[in-house]
Amino acid sequence: MLAVAGYAALAVALSWPLAAHLTTALPGYPNVDAMDTLTLRGLVAQMLRHPGDWPWSEGVYFPAGYPVGQLTPNLLDHALGAPFALSLPFPLGDNLWWLAVMTANGLAGHHLGRQLGGSHGAGALMGVGWACADPLLRELNLLHAPQSLMPWTPLYLGALMRALGDQGRLRDGAMAGLWMGLSGLTYWYQVLFLAFGTAPLAAWRLWRRPAAAKPFGVAVLTATLVAAPLLIPMLRGWEALPLADPAFAPAPLDMRAALEPIPEGLRFVVEQSAPLGFPFQSGPLDRSNRVSLVLLAAAGVVLWRRRPEGWGAIVAMAGVGAVFALGPYLKLGEDPLLLGGRPLALPFRWLGALHPFLERLTWPQRWGMLIPLGLGALACRAPRPWLWVPAVVLEALLLSGNAPLQTQDVRDLEPWRVLSAASGAVIELPLAREGLDAPLVGLHARYHRRPMVNPMLLPPGAALPEGWRDWVAAQPLMVYLQSFEEGRYPPDPGPDAVRTMQEAGVAAIALDALPGSVITEGVVNRYVTGLGRHLGPPQDHGALFVWWLQPPTRAVTPLSDGAAWREAVHRRRVLNPPAPLDTLIEPLDDRR
Repeated sequence: MLAVAGYAALAVALSWPLAAHLTTALPGYPNVDAMDTLTLRGLVAQMLRHPGDWPWSEGVYFPAGYPVGQLTPNLLDHALGAPFALSLPFPLGDNLWWLAVMTANGLAGHHLGRQLGGSHGAGALMGVGWACADPLLRELNLLHAPQSLMPWTPLYLGALMRALGDQGRLRDGAMAGLWMGLSGLTYWYQVLFLAFGTAPLAAWRLWRRPAAAKPFGVAVLTATLVAAPLLIPMLRGWEALPLADPAFAPAPLDMRAALEPIPEGLRFVVEQSAPLGFPFQSGPLDRSNRVSLVLLAAAGVVLWRRRPEGWGAIVAMAGVGAVFALGPYLKLGEDPLLLGGRPLALPFRWLGALHPFLERLTWPQRWGMLIPLGLGALACRAPRPWLWVPAVVLEALLLSGNAPLQTQDVRDLEPWRVLSAASGAVIELPLAREGLDAPLVGLHARYHRRPMVNPMLLPPGAALPEGWRDWVAAQPLMVYLQSFEEGRYPPDPGPDAVRTMQEAGVAAIALDALPGSVITEGVVNRYVTGLGRHLGPPQDHGALFVWWLQPPTRAVTPLSDGAAWREAVHRRRVLNPPAPLDTLIEPLDDRR
Protein backbone atom coordinates (compact mmCIF):
# COMPACT_ATOMS: atom_id res chain seq x y z
CA MET A 1 0.00 0.00 0.00
CA LEU A 2 2.92 2.33 0.65
CA ALA A 3 4.08 1.87 -2.94
CA VAL A 4 0.57 2.60 -4.24
CA ALA A 5 0.42 5.80 -2.18
CA GLY A 6 3.87 6.82 -3.36
CA TYR A 7 3.13 6.41 -7.05
CA ALA A 8 -0.26 8.06 -6.64
CA ALA A 9 1.53 11.04 -5.09
CA LEU A 10 3.96 11.04 -8.01
CA ALA A 11 1.03 11.03 -10.43
CA VAL A 12 -0.41 14.05 -8.63
CA ALA A 13 2.93 15.86 -8.85
CA LEU A 14 3.41 15.07 -12.54
CA SER A 15 -0.09 16.32 -13.38
CA TRP A 16 -0.32 19.24 -10.94
CA PRO A 17 -2.54 21.25 -10.52
CA LEU A 18 -5.04 18.71 -11.89
CA ALA A 19 -5.65 17.10 -8.49
CA ALA A 20 -6.84 20.46 -7.12
CA HIS A 21 -9.39 20.81 -9.94
CA LEU A 22 -10.70 17.30 -10.55
CA THR A 23 -14.21 18.51 -11.41
CA THR A 24 -13.27 21.56 -13.48
CA ALA A 25 -10.16 20.61 -15.46
CA LEU A 26 -8.63 17.94 -17.68
CA PRO A 27 -5.01 16.86 -18.14
CA GLY A 28 -3.12 17.69 -21.31
CA TYR A 29 -3.70 20.45 -23.81
CA PRO A 30 -6.71 20.74 -26.15
CA ASN A 31 -6.01 19.07 -29.48
CA VAL A 32 -8.03 17.07 -31.96
CA ASP A 33 -6.78 13.72 -30.66
CA ALA A 34 -7.69 14.65 -27.09
CA MET A 35 -11.21 15.60 -28.15
CA ASP A 36 -11.48 12.33 -30.03
CA THR A 37 -10.41 10.37 -26.94
CA LEU A 38 -12.93 12.18 -24.74
CA THR A 39 -15.78 11.67 -27.20
CA LEU A 40 -15.08 7.99 -27.76
CA ARG A 41 -14.68 7.33 -24.03
CA GLY A 42 -18.28 8.43 -23.48
CA LEU A 43 -19.69 6.67 -26.54
CA VAL A 44 -17.90 3.36 -25.94
CA ALA A 45 -18.85 3.35 -22.26
CA GLN A 46 -22.51 3.53 -23.26
CA MET A 47 -22.00 0.90 -25.97
CA LEU A 48 -20.47 -1.54 -23.49
CA ARG A 49 -23.72 -1.43 -21.55
CA HIS A 50 -25.45 -2.86 -24.63
CA PRO A 51 -22.86 -5.17 -26.22
CA GLY A 52 -25.46 -6.76 -28.47
CA ASP A 53 -25.56 -3.57 -30.54
CA TRP A 54 -21.81 -3.52 -31.16
CA PRO A 55 -20.32 -1.80 -33.16
CA TRP A 56 -23.28 0.59 -33.52
CA SER A 57 -23.99 3.58 -31.30
CA GLU A 58 -26.93 5.99 -31.36
CA GLY A 59 -24.86 8.50 -29.43
CA VAL A 60 -24.04 10.36 -32.66
CA TYR A 61 -25.87 10.69 -35.97
CA PHE A 62 -29.09 10.04 -34.08
CA PRO A 63 -31.41 8.30 -34.93
CA ALA A 64 -29.43 6.36 -37.58
CA GLY A 65 -26.36 5.90 -35.40
CA TYR A 66 -22.82 5.09 -36.48
CA PRO A 67 -20.52 2.03 -36.16
CA VAL A 68 -18.33 3.76 -33.59
CA GLY A 69 -16.71 0.42 -32.78
CA GLN A 70 -14.90 0.60 -36.12
CA LEU A 71 -13.15 3.74 -34.88
CA THR A 72 -11.82 1.99 -31.77
CA PRO A 73 -9.60 -0.93 -32.81
CA ASN A 74 -7.77 -0.20 -29.55
CA LEU A 75 -10.52 -1.04 -27.10
CA LEU A 76 -8.93 -2.03 -23.81
CA ASP A 77 -8.39 1.51 -22.55
CA HIS A 78 -12.06 2.32 -23.15
CA ALA A 79 -13.14 -0.89 -21.43
CA LEU A 80 -11.03 -0.05 -18.39
CA GLY A 81 -12.23 3.55 -18.41
CA ALA A 82 -15.93 2.70 -18.79
CA PRO A 83 -16.60 2.12 -15.05
CA PHE A 84 -15.12 5.55 -14.29
CA ALA A 85 -17.10 7.21 -17.07
CA LEU A 86 -20.40 5.56 -16.17
CA SER A 87 -20.28 5.80 -12.38
CA LEU A 88 -18.80 9.27 -11.93
CA PRO A 89 -19.62 12.67 -13.43
CA PHE A 90 -17.41 14.09 -16.12
CA PRO A 91 -14.62 15.18 -15.87
CA LEU A 92 -14.09 13.67 -12.39
CA GLY A 93 -14.29 10.07 -13.64
CA ASP A 94 -11.87 10.67 -16.49
CA ASN A 95 -9.39 12.48 -14.25
CA LEU A 96 -9.34 9.68 -11.70
CA TRP A 97 -8.77 7.22 -14.55
CA TRP A 98 -5.79 9.18 -15.87
CA LEU A 99 -4.29 9.38 -12.38
CA ALA A 100 -4.87 5.64 -11.96
CA VAL A 101 -3.06 4.98 -15.25
CA MET A 102 -0.06 7.04 -14.16
CA THR A 103 -0.02 5.23 -10.82
CA ALA A 104 -0.23 1.82 -12.50
CA ASN A 105 2.63 2.70 -14.85
CA GLY A 106 4.85 3.51 -11.89
CA LEU A 107 3.86 0.40 -9.94
CA ALA A 108 4.59 -1.85 -12.92
CA GLY A 109 8.00 -0.26 -13.35
CA HIS A 110 8.62 -0.75 -9.62
CA HIS A 111 7.84 -4.45 -9.96
CA LEU A 112 10.42 -4.81 -12.74
CA GLY A 113 13.06 -2.82 -10.87
CA ARG A 114 12.63 -4.84 -7.71
CA GLN A 115 12.96 -8.06 -9.72
CA LEU A 116 16.18 -6.90 -11.37
CA GLY A 117 17.75 -4.97 -8.50
CA GLY A 118 16.53 -7.04 -5.58
CA SER A 119 15.27 -4.15 -3.43
CA HIS A 120 12.50 -1.60 -3.16
CA GLY A 121 15.10 1.07 -3.83
CA ALA A 122 15.82 -0.51 -7.20
CA GLY A 123 12.09 -0.79 -7.75
CA ALA A 124 11.63 2.89 -6.97
CA LEU A 125 14.36 3.95 -9.40
CA MET A 126 12.84 1.92 -12.23
CA GLY A 127 9.25 2.82 -11.33
CA VAL A 128 9.88 6.53 -10.99
CA GLY A 129 12.05 6.55 -14.10
CA TRP A 130 9.30 4.83 -16.07
CA ALA A 131 6.53 7.09 -14.75
CA CYS A 132 8.61 10.21 -15.50
CA ALA A 133 9.73 9.05 -18.95
CA ASP A 134 9.00 11.57 -21.69
CA PRO A 135 7.51 8.99 -24.09
CA LEU A 136 4.80 8.31 -21.50
CA LEU A 137 4.27 11.92 -20.43
CA ARG A 138 4.10 12.98 -24.08
CA GLU A 139 1.20 10.65 -24.78
CA LEU A 140 -0.53 11.63 -21.54
CA ASN A 141 -0.29 15.29 -22.55
CA LEU A 142 -2.03 14.42 -25.82
CA LEU A 143 -4.65 12.27 -24.02
CA HIS A 144 -3.58 9.32 -26.17
CA ALA A 145 -5.10 6.70 -23.90
CA PRO A 146 -3.80 3.51 -25.62
CA GLN A 147 -0.25 4.83 -25.77
CA SER A 148 -0.40 6.12 -22.17
CA LEU A 149 -1.60 2.84 -20.68
CA MET A 150 1.85 1.29 -20.23
CA PRO A 151 1.88 -1.01 -17.17
CA TRP A 152 2.00 -4.12 -19.37
CA THR A 153 5.36 -3.15 -20.87
CA PRO A 154 7.66 -3.50 -17.83
CA LEU A 155 5.57 -6.44 -16.60
CA TYR A 156 6.17 -8.17 -19.93
CA LEU A 157 9.90 -7.52 -19.83
CA GLY A 158 10.18 -8.86 -16.29
CA ALA A 159 8.18 -12.00 -17.06
CA LEU A 160 10.15 -12.61 -20.26
CA MET A 161 13.47 -12.33 -18.44
CA ARG A 162 12.24 -14.81 -15.83
CA ALA A 163 10.99 -17.20 -18.53
CA LEU A 164 14.31 -17.11 -20.36
CA GLY A 165 16.41 -17.32 -17.20
CA ASP A 166 18.08 -20.36 -15.69
CA GLN A 167 15.04 -21.09 -13.52
CA GLY A 168 12.51 -20.20 -16.21
CA ARG A 169 9.12 -21.86 -15.82
CA LEU A 170 6.21 -22.36 -18.15
CA ARG A 171 4.21 -20.12 -15.83
CA ASP A 172 6.67 -17.29 -16.44
CA GLY A 173 6.23 -17.77 -20.18
CA ALA A 174 2.45 -17.64 -19.78
CA MET A 175 2.70 -14.37 -17.83
CA ALA A 176 4.99 -12.86 -20.47
CA GLY A 177 2.45 -13.85 -23.11
CA LEU A 178 -0.41 -12.38 -21.08
CA TRP A 179 1.30 -9.00 -20.74
CA MET A 180 2.31 -9.04 -24.42
CA GLY A 181 -1.27 -9.88 -25.42
CA LEU A 182 -2.69 -7.10 -23.27
CA SER A 183 -0.19 -4.71 -24.86
CA GLY A 184 -1.56 -5.70 -28.27
CA LEU A 185 -5.15 -5.20 -27.16
CA THR A 186 -4.24 -1.80 -25.77
CA TYR A 187 -2.31 -0.60 -28.83
CA TRP A 188 -1.65 -3.11 -31.60
CA TYR A 189 1.69 -1.65 -32.67
CA GLN A 190 2.94 -2.06 -29.11
CA VAL A 191 3.38 -5.75 -29.90
CA LEU A 192 5.68 -4.77 -32.74
CA PHE A 193 7.72 -2.44 -30.52
CA LEU A 194 8.14 -5.05 -27.81
CA ALA A 195 8.87 -7.89 -30.23
CA PHE A 196 11.63 -5.94 -31.97
CA GLY A 197 12.94 -4.50 -28.72
CA THR A 198 13.23 -7.82 -26.91
CA ALA A 199 14.35 -9.88 -29.93
CA PRO A 200 18.06 -9.51 -29.02
CA LEU A 201 17.32 -10.65 -25.46
CA ALA A 202 15.29 -13.65 -26.63
CA ALA A 203 17.88 -14.66 -29.24
CA TRP A 204 20.75 -14.43 -26.76
CA ARG A 205 19.00 -16.37 -24.02
CA LEU A 206 17.71 -19.08 -26.38
CA TRP A 207 21.23 -19.53 -27.74
CA ARG A 208 22.68 -19.76 -24.23
CA ARG A 209 19.88 -21.93 -22.84
CA PRO A 210 17.99 -23.97 -25.45
CA ALA A 211 15.65 -25.29 -22.73
CA ALA A 212 14.15 -21.80 -22.55
CA ALA A 213 12.44 -22.52 -25.86
CA LYS A 214 9.53 -24.15 -24.01
CA PRO A 215 8.56 -21.20 -21.79
CA PHE A 216 9.26 -18.89 -24.72
CA GLY A 217 6.88 -20.93 -26.89
CA VAL A 218 4.27 -20.72 -24.14
CA ALA A 219 4.72 -16.93 -24.16
CA VAL A 220 4.12 -16.75 -27.91
CA LEU A 221 1.10 -19.05 -27.69
CA THR A 222 -0.44 -17.17 -24.76
CA ALA A 223 0.04 -13.78 -26.42
CA THR A 224 -1.63 -15.12 -29.55
CA LEU A 225 -4.59 -16.54 -27.62
CA VAL A 226 -5.09 -13.30 -25.68
CA ALA A 227 -4.81 -10.89 -28.58
CA ALA A 228 -6.01 -12.93 -31.56
CA PRO A 229 -9.79 -12.78 -30.90
CA LEU A 230 -9.76 -9.03 -31.49
CA LEU A 231 -6.67 -8.46 -33.62
CA ILE A 232 -7.24 -11.14 -36.28
CA PRO A 233 -10.73 -9.89 -37.29
CA MET A 234 -9.30 -6.38 -37.46
CA LEU A 235 -6.41 -7.47 -39.67
CA ARG A 236 -8.70 -9.49 -41.94
CA GLY A 237 -10.81 -6.39 -42.52
CA TRP A 238 -7.85 -4.03 -42.39
CA GLU A 239 -8.46 -2.35 -45.73
CA ALA A 240 -12.02 -1.41 -44.73
CA LEU A 241 -10.95 0.38 -41.54
CA PRO A 242 -10.82 4.20 -41.52
CA LEU A 243 -7.29 5.52 -41.97
CA ALA A 244 -6.04 2.12 -43.22
CA ASP A 245 -5.88 3.21 -46.85
CA PRO A 246 -2.44 4.68 -47.65
CA ALA A 247 -4.19 7.06 -50.06
CA PHE A 248 -5.42 8.95 -47.00
CA ALA A 249 -2.01 9.37 -45.41
CA PRO A 250 -1.88 12.66 -43.45
CA ALA A 251 -0.32 15.64 -45.15
CA PRO A 252 2.65 17.32 -43.44
CA LEU A 253 1.73 20.11 -41.06
CA ASP A 254 4.37 22.36 -42.63
CA MET A 255 5.03 21.48 -46.26
CA ARG A 256 8.28 23.05 -47.42
CA ALA A 257 10.96 22.57 -50.07
CA ALA A 258 13.12 20.43 -47.78
CA LEU A 259 10.43 17.72 -47.77
CA GLU A 260 10.07 17.51 -51.56
CA PRO A 261 12.66 14.68 -51.97
CA ILE A 262 10.59 12.56 -49.56
CA PRO A 263 7.85 10.32 -51.03
CA GLU A 264 4.52 12.08 -50.62
CA GLY A 265 3.03 9.43 -48.34
CA LEU A 266 5.96 9.68 -45.92
CA ARG A 267 6.28 13.44 -45.51
CA PHE A 268 4.06 13.54 -42.44
CA VAL A 269 6.00 10.60 -40.98
CA VAL A 270 9.30 12.41 -41.52
CA GLU A 271 7.85 15.48 -39.84
CA GLN A 272 7.00 13.34 -36.80
CA SER A 273 10.43 11.67 -36.78
CA ALA A 274 13.15 12.56 -34.32
CA PRO A 275 16.24 14.42 -35.51
CA LEU A 276 19.78 13.56 -34.50
CA GLY A 277 20.31 14.81 -30.98
CA PHE A 278 16.72 14.10 -29.92
CA PRO A 279 17.73 12.42 -26.61
CA PHE A 280 18.73 15.83 -25.29
CA GLN A 281 15.81 17.87 -26.70
CA SER A 282 12.57 18.50 -24.82
CA GLY A 283 10.57 19.82 -27.76
CA PRO A 284 8.34 19.79 -29.63
CA LEU A 285 6.21 18.43 -26.79
CA ASP A 286 4.23 16.03 -28.96
CA ARG A 287 7.37 14.44 -30.45
CA SER A 288 9.71 14.48 -27.48
CA ASN A 289 11.71 11.41 -26.53
CA ARG A 290 14.02 13.28 -24.19
CA VAL A 291 16.26 10.85 -22.33
CA SER A 292 16.68 11.19 -18.57
CA LEU A 293 20.28 12.19 -17.93
CA VAL A 294 19.97 10.77 -14.42
CA LEU A 295 18.91 7.35 -15.69
CA LEU A 296 21.63 7.54 -18.32
CA ALA A 297 24.23 8.28 -15.65
CA ALA A 298 22.95 5.50 -13.38
CA ALA A 299 23.02 3.03 -16.26
CA GLY A 300 26.55 4.17 -17.08
CA VAL A 301 27.65 3.55 -13.50
CA VAL A 302 26.21 0.03 -13.66
CA LEU A 303 28.06 -0.77 -16.89
CA TRP A 304 31.29 0.73 -15.55
CA ARG A 305 31.22 -1.07 -12.18
CA ARG A 306 29.88 -4.47 -13.19
CA ARG A 307 28.20 -5.44 -16.40
CA PRO A 308 25.18 -7.57 -15.47
CA GLU A 309 24.36 -10.68 -17.44
CA GLY A 310 22.49 -9.83 -20.63
CA TRP A 311 23.46 -6.17 -20.51
CA GLY A 312 24.14 -6.10 -24.24
CA ALA A 313 20.60 -7.22 -25.06
CA ILE A 314 19.16 -4.51 -22.79
CA VAL A 315 21.32 -1.85 -24.42
CA ALA A 316 20.22 -3.18 -27.81
CA MET A 317 16.57 -2.78 -26.78
CA ALA A 318 17.11 0.89 -26.02
CA GLY A 319 19.06 1.16 -29.28
CA VAL A 320 16.17 -0.29 -31.28
CA GLY A 321 13.89 2.36 -29.81
CA ALA A 322 16.36 5.13 -30.64
CA VAL A 323 16.94 3.99 -34.24
CA PHE A 324 13.27 3.56 -35.10
CA ALA A 325 12.33 6.85 -33.42
CA LEU A 326 14.49 8.51 -36.11
CA GLY A 327 11.82 7.53 -38.63
CA PRO A 328 12.21 6.52 -42.28
CA TYR A 329 14.95 9.00 -43.22
CA LEU A 330 17.80 10.59 -41.31
CA LYS A 331 17.17 14.19 -40.26
CA LEU A 332 19.52 16.96 -39.24
CA GLY A 333 17.39 19.46 -37.39
CA GLU A 334 13.94 19.52 -38.94
CA ASP A 335 15.05 18.72 -42.48
CA PRO A 336 16.05 15.39 -44.05
CA LEU A 337 19.76 14.87 -44.59
CA LEU A 338 20.45 14.40 -48.31
CA LEU A 339 23.31 12.52 -49.92
CA GLY A 340 23.60 13.11 -53.64
CA GLY A 341 20.17 14.73 -53.55
CA ARG A 342 18.54 11.65 -52.01
CA PRO A 343 17.44 11.12 -48.41
CA LEU A 344 19.22 8.48 -46.34
CA ALA A 345 16.81 5.61 -45.62
CA LEU A 346 16.72 4.06 -42.16
CA PRO A 347 15.33 0.70 -40.87
CA PHE A 348 11.94 2.30 -40.23
CA ARG A 349 11.59 2.81 -44.00
CA TRP A 350 12.45 -0.80 -44.78
CA LEU A 351 10.00 -2.08 -42.18
CA GLY A 352 7.13 -0.03 -43.57
CA ALA A 353 7.70 -1.44 -47.05
CA LEU A 354 7.04 -5.01 -45.90
CA HIS A 355 3.25 -4.85 -45.46
CA PRO A 356 0.39 -2.28 -45.65
CA PHE A 357 -0.26 -2.88 -41.94
CA LEU A 358 3.25 -1.68 -41.17
CA GLU A 359 2.96 1.17 -43.65
CA ARG A 360 0.29 2.76 -41.46
CA LEU A 361 2.72 3.20 -38.57
CA THR A 362 2.88 6.97 -38.98
CA TRP A 363 4.17 7.88 -35.51
CA PRO A 364 7.86 6.88 -35.25
CA GLN A 365 8.25 8.75 -31.97
CA ARG A 366 6.25 6.00 -30.25
CA TRP A 367 9.17 3.60 -30.64
CA GLY A 368 10.92 5.80 -28.08
CA MET A 369 9.28 4.01 -25.15
CA LEU A 370 11.91 1.28 -25.54
CA ILE A 371 14.63 3.75 -24.51
CA PRO A 372 13.56 4.41 -20.89
CA LEU A 373 12.54 0.76 -20.59
CA GLY A 374 16.08 -0.35 -21.42
CA LEU A 375 17.83 2.43 -19.51
CA GLY A 376 15.69 1.82 -16.44
CA ALA A 377 16.35 -1.93 -16.55
CA LEU A 378 20.06 -1.15 -16.27
CA ALA A 379 19.89 1.90 -14.00
CA CYS A 380 17.86 0.15 -11.29
CA ARG A 381 20.94 -1.96 -10.47
CA ALA A 382 22.99 1.13 -9.59
CA PRO A 383 24.40 1.44 -6.05
CA ARG A 384 22.28 3.39 -3.53
CA PRO A 385 19.25 3.55 -5.85
CA TRP A 386 17.22 5.67 -3.42
CA LEU A 387 19.66 8.55 -3.91
CA TRP A 388 18.92 8.63 -7.64
CA VAL A 389 15.12 8.71 -7.30
CA PRO A 390 14.54 12.37 -6.31
CA ALA A 391 17.00 13.45 -8.99
CA VAL A 392 14.90 11.68 -11.64
CA VAL A 393 11.74 13.50 -10.52
CA LEU A 394 13.46 16.87 -10.23
CA GLU A 395 15.06 16.49 -13.65
CA ALA A 396 11.70 15.69 -15.26
CA LEU A 397 10.01 18.70 -13.68
CA LEU A 398 12.86 21.03 -14.66
CA LEU A 399 13.83 19.80 -18.12
CA SER A 400 10.81 18.06 -19.62
CA GLY A 401 8.28 20.18 -21.44
CA ASN A 402 5.72 17.50 -20.63
CA ALA A 403 6.19 17.59 -16.83
CA PRO A 404 4.06 18.59 -15.19
CA LEU A 405 1.35 17.91 -17.73
CA GLN A 406 -0.61 20.77 -19.21
CA THR A 407 -4.03 21.40 -17.66
CA GLN A 408 -7.19 22.34 -19.56
CA ASP A 409 -9.67 24.54 -17.71
CA VAL A 410 -13.16 23.26 -18.60
CA ARG A 411 -15.18 24.94 -15.85
CA ASP A 412 -17.08 27.02 -18.41
CA LEU A 413 -18.55 23.86 -19.96
CA GLU A 414 -20.39 22.88 -16.76
CA PRO A 415 -23.68 24.50 -17.94
CA TRP A 416 -23.96 21.82 -20.65
CA ARG A 417 -24.91 19.39 -17.89
CA VAL A 418 -28.39 20.97 -17.90
CA LEU A 419 -29.18 18.91 -21.00
CA SER A 420 -29.03 15.75 -18.90
CA ALA A 421 -32.65 16.65 -18.11
CA ALA A 422 -33.58 16.07 -21.76
CA SER A 423 -35.86 13.08 -22.28
CA GLY A 424 -34.31 12.27 -25.66
CA ALA A 425 -31.67 13.29 -28.16
CA VAL A 426 -30.18 16.76 -28.60
CA ILE A 427 -29.51 18.92 -31.66
CA GLU A 428 -26.55 21.24 -31.13
CA LEU A 429 -26.22 24.46 -33.11
CA PRO A 430 -24.44 25.43 -35.19
CA LEU A 431 -24.90 22.24 -37.17
CA ALA A 432 -22.03 22.89 -39.56
CA ARG A 433 -18.85 22.86 -37.50
CA GLU A 434 -15.91 23.05 -39.82
CA GLY A 435 -12.97 20.71 -39.38
CA LEU A 436 -11.53 20.61 -35.89
CA ASP A 437 -14.52 22.36 -34.29
CA ALA A 438 -16.64 19.24 -34.79
CA PRO A 439 -15.23 17.33 -31.76
CA LEU A 440 -16.55 19.99 -29.38
CA VAL A 441 -20.02 18.46 -29.76
CA GLY A 442 -18.68 15.21 -28.34
CA LEU A 443 -17.04 17.06 -25.45
CA HIS A 444 -20.35 18.72 -24.58
CA ALA A 445 -22.06 15.33 -24.75
CA ARG A 446 -19.79 14.04 -21.98
CA TYR A 447 -21.61 16.44 -19.65
CA HIS A 448 -25.20 15.69 -20.64
CA ARG A 449 -24.84 12.03 -21.81
CA ARG A 450 -27.65 12.34 -24.34
CA PRO A 451 -27.60 11.08 -27.95
CA MET A 452 -26.57 13.71 -30.46
CA VAL A 453 -28.21 14.32 -33.81
CA ASN A 454 -24.98 16.04 -34.85
CA PRO A 455 -22.18 14.35 -36.78
CA MET A 456 -18.75 13.73 -35.33
CA LEU A 457 -15.31 14.33 -36.81
CA LEU A 458 -14.60 11.21 -38.86
CA PRO A 459 -11.19 10.07 -40.11
CA PRO A 460 -10.38 10.55 -43.81
CA GLY A 461 -12.12 7.97 -45.97
CA ALA A 462 -14.98 7.34 -43.53
CA ALA A 463 -18.46 7.98 -44.96
CA LEU A 464 -21.50 9.51 -43.29
CA PRO A 465 -24.29 7.00 -42.57
CA GLU A 466 -26.74 7.16 -45.49
CA GLY A 467 -29.71 6.65 -43.20
CA TRP A 468 -28.81 9.80 -41.31
CA ARG A 469 -28.53 11.89 -44.48
CA ASP A 470 -31.95 10.71 -45.63
CA TRP A 471 -33.51 11.37 -42.23
CA VAL A 472 -32.10 14.92 -42.07
CA ALA A 473 -33.39 15.68 -45.57
CA ALA A 474 -36.86 14.40 -44.63
CA GLN A 475 -37.19 16.40 -41.40
CA PRO A 476 -38.78 19.85 -41.97
CA LEU A 477 -37.27 21.22 -38.76
CA MET A 478 -33.76 20.11 -39.76
CA VAL A 479 -34.20 21.68 -43.20
CA TYR A 480 -35.39 24.86 -41.47
CA LEU A 481 -32.37 24.95 -39.14
CA GLN A 482 -29.93 24.33 -41.99
CA SER A 483 -31.52 27.08 -44.08
CA PHE A 484 -31.32 29.53 -41.18
CA GLU A 485 -27.69 28.60 -40.60
CA GLU A 486 -26.87 29.32 -44.24
CA GLY A 487 -27.96 32.94 -43.73
CA ARG A 488 -31.56 32.79 -44.87
CA TYR A 489 -34.71 33.53 -42.86
CA PRO A 490 -37.00 30.61 -43.69
CA PRO A 491 -40.71 30.66 -42.87
CA ASP A 492 -42.10 29.15 -39.68
CA PRO A 493 -41.76 25.35 -39.94
CA GLY A 494 -44.98 25.01 -37.94
CA PRO A 495 -46.03 22.77 -35.05
CA ASP A 496 -46.12 19.69 -37.28
CA ALA A 497 -42.36 19.96 -37.87
CA VAL A 498 -41.74 20.15 -34.13
CA ARG A 499 -44.11 17.26 -33.48
CA THR A 500 -42.36 15.10 -36.08
CA MET A 501 -39.05 15.79 -34.38
CA GLN A 502 -40.52 14.95 -31.00
CA GLU A 503 -41.84 11.65 -32.33
CA ALA A 504 -38.36 10.86 -33.64
CA GLY A 505 -37.01 11.13 -30.10
CA VAL A 506 -35.40 14.59 -30.18
CA ALA A 507 -36.01 16.51 -26.96
CA ALA A 508 -33.96 19.72 -27.17
CA ILE A 509 -32.11 22.16 -29.40
CA ALA A 510 -29.00 23.73 -27.85
CA LEU A 511 -27.06 26.73 -29.17
CA ASP A 512 -23.36 26.93 -28.28
CA ALA A 513 -22.94 30.47 -26.92
CA LEU A 514 -19.64 30.14 -25.05
CA PRO A 515 -17.37 33.14 -25.68
CA GLY A 516 -14.46 32.15 -27.88
CA SER A 517 -16.26 29.08 -29.19
CA VAL A 518 -17.40 28.53 -32.77
CA ILE A 519 -19.63 31.59 -33.34
CA THR A 520 -19.45 35.24 -32.34
CA GLU A 521 -21.77 37.11 -30.00
CA GLY A 522 -23.49 38.73 -32.96
CA VAL A 523 -24.23 35.36 -34.58
CA VAL A 524 -25.50 34.04 -31.24
CA ASN A 525 -27.92 36.97 -31.05
CA ARG A 526 -29.10 36.25 -34.59
CA TYR A 527 -29.92 32.66 -33.63
CA VAL A 528 -31.70 33.65 -30.42
CA THR A 529 -33.79 36.31 -32.14
CA GLY A 530 -34.41 34.55 -35.45
CA LEU A 531 -35.23 31.09 -34.14
CA GLY A 532 -37.05 32.60 -31.18
CA ARG A 533 -39.69 34.05 -33.51
CA HIS A 534 -40.81 30.54 -34.46
CA LEU A 535 -39.63 28.25 -31.65
CA GLY A 536 -40.22 30.66 -28.78
CA PRO A 537 -37.66 32.25 -26.47
CA PRO A 538 -34.91 29.86 -25.36
CA GLN A 539 -33.63 29.33 -21.84
CA ASP A 540 -30.32 31.10 -21.22
CA HIS A 541 -27.80 28.93 -19.38
CA GLY A 542 -24.74 31.06 -20.08
CA ALA A 543 -22.66 28.70 -22.19
CA LEU A 544 -25.72 27.64 -24.16
CA PHE A 545 -29.29 28.53 -25.03
CA VAL A 546 -31.86 25.72 -24.94
CA TRP A 547 -35.15 25.25 -26.75
CA TRP A 548 -37.00 22.36 -25.11
CA LEU A 549 -38.97 20.37 -27.67
CA GLN A 550 -40.16 18.03 -24.92
CA PRO A 551 -40.56 18.92 -21.23
CA PRO A 552 -37.35 18.22 -19.28
CA THR A 553 -37.37 15.31 -16.85
CA ARG A 554 -36.71 17.64 -13.92
CA ALA A 555 -37.05 21.31 -13.10
CA VAL A 556 -34.44 23.39 -14.91
CA THR A 557 -33.67 26.95 -13.83
CA PRO A 558 -31.99 29.27 -16.34
CA LEU A 559 -29.50 31.94 -15.32
CA SER A 560 -30.95 35.24 -14.23
CA ASP A 561 -28.32 37.11 -16.26
CA GLY A 562 -26.65 34.91 -18.84
CA ALA A 563 -25.17 37.94 -20.60
CA ALA A 564 -23.25 38.89 -17.45
CA TRP A 565 -21.98 35.31 -17.13
CA ARG A 566 -20.68 35.38 -20.71
CA GLU A 567 -19.08 38.78 -20.20
CA ALA A 568 -17.25 37.50 -17.12
CA VAL A 569 -16.01 34.46 -19.05
CA HIS A 570 -14.86 36.67 -21.92
CA ARG A 571 -12.93 38.99 -19.59
CA ARG A 572 -11.25 36.08 -17.82
CA ARG A 573 -10.18 34.53 -21.12
CA VAL A 574 -8.84 37.81 -22.44
CA LEU A 575 -6.83 38.36 -19.26
CA ASN A 576 -5.60 34.74 -19.18
CA PRO A 577 -4.84 33.65 -22.75
CA PRO A 578 -3.41 30.16 -23.26
CA ALA A 579 0.36 30.04 -23.02
CA PRO A 580 2.15 29.28 -26.30
CA LEU A 581 3.31 25.68 -26.57
CA ASP A 582 6.12 24.17 -28.61
CA THR A 583 4.10 21.55 -30.48
CA LEU A 584 3.78 20.18 -33.99
CA ILE A 585 0.03 19.56 -33.69
CA GLU A 586 -1.59 22.94 -33.17
CA PRO A 587 -3.53 23.28 -29.90
CA LEU A 588 -7.18 24.04 -30.49
CA ASP A 589 -6.92 27.11 -28.25
CA ASP A 590 -4.41 28.66 -30.68
CA ARG A 591 -7.10 28.89 -33.35
CA ARG A 592 -9.47 31.01 -31.24
